[in-house]
Amino acid sequence: MFRTYDQRSGRATGRSLRREVQRVSEAVRGRLELATRDVDVARVSVGELFCPHRLEPRSDGRGVDLTLKSVRLGGLAIVELDYGETVDILPGELSTFYLVQIPLRGTARIEQGRDELVSDLSTASVLSPVDPIRMTWRADNPQLLVYVDRALLESELTRLVGRRAGRPLVFDLGMPTRTPQVRSWLRAVRFLWDEAGHEGSILEQRATADAFSRALTAQLLETQPHTFTDAIRPVRLAPPSVARRAVDHIEAHLGEPLAVGDIADEVGTSTRALQEAFRREFDTTPVAFVRELRLTRAHEMLRRAEPGTTTVTEVAMGLGITHLGRFSVHYNGRYGESPSATLWRR
Repeated sequence: MFRTYDQRSGRATGRSLRREVQRVSEAVRGRLELATRDVDVARVSVGELFCPHRLEPRSDGRGVDLTLKSVRLGGLAIVELDYGETVDILPGELSTFYLVQIPLRGTARIEQGRDELVSDLSTASVLSPVDPIRMTWRADNPQLLVYVDRALLESELTRLVGRRAGRPLVFDLGMPTRTPQVRSWLRAVRFLWDEAGHEGSILEQRATADAFSRALTAQLLETQPHTFTDAIRPVRLAPPSVARRAVDHIEAHLGEPLAVGDIADEVGTSTRALQEAFRREFDTTPVAFVRELRLTRAHEMLRRAEPGTTTVTEVAMGLGITHLGRFSVHYNGRYGESPSATLWRR
């Protein structure tokens, strides 16, 4: 359930402002519901969720009529926010997070660096931590916001691309909300938002919440164009030579650790492209290919070895096999006998 604070009874004093901010700060780690007409409380409370910023109401004397509801899921948060009045928001340059802003009604003007757009029901905005931001949210413009921690997003990018990014990840500012891919992502966002409001939700389990957060983050990377989109979606472009070059590298380094990401780096492609190339060329995965090649080489070496001078462990270690129990299971499954039986059978 959501923890609720209502501070609509007038302007906050210094002491009450500190008290409200302390309550918000404590609730940020879980769920929070807040309502206030005080500009300072609104600014500092929203700042606790996101980052310090300037908040400037356009209407003299009317302030804001803020309603806020949020849930935190590991490195991701979903926030429903409405200022109630037209406001200018100036957070400067984000540093530690990305933010997707999805209008539920009305319009907002978003500027980041040299890019700008009018955000409405047909166009959400995606803010990246690269350039200063200036926004104007119009009155009656509630938005559903998805906060993604920069470390979480960059970790998912590394997993998808197969190597650490060497330059900043920057999304296109505008997100068209009516494409099938974006609609699918928005359905996932709304599922998490709805589920989080229920007592006994599956999202109360830390591992489950983290898994959903990672999945939603990966889907965002695969849906919204950004500076690494070509690295994530090049699968159909990988030529057959990619798989052959990978095989050459594997055979030359069979006795060394062979992570899929490292192999992809060596042949100049992404992890997903390499996996697809192996599926097309060999009807298998890189991991399975390495395992089968090591089993074949181990069998050949054990058949030729002298039992008194060579051990199964030496053969396995020389081929980069470090888990002897698993090796024995796979070997027996393929050859119908243990590695030691092959070694001693002359």
